[in-house]
Amino acid sequence: MEPSFTREELQRIKAPTLIIVGDRDVVTPEHAVEMFRTIPDAQLCIVPHTGHGARPKGTIRTFLQEAATGTATADLSLPPPTLSP
Repeated sequence: MEPSFTREELQRIKAPTLIIVGDRDVVTPEHAVEMFRTIPDAQLCIVPHTGHGARPKGTIRTFLQEAATGTATADLSLPPPTLSP
């Protein structure tokens, strides 16, 4: 599956952004990592053993609280993504 957005469009995003993807999602973790690296101050959550539609409640709650208070961190308490070389 190819992304339908450009790098320039992603770089213009100013809103707090949380990218959630399952490690078995149709949107590959590699695409999610690329979006994470391109969107300014984005956060990334790759949920292990999960396909499309992952919604880890604690991660979303933490993100929303941090976005509301301006205290966002990169650590959302899930293991780091495993990427292909």
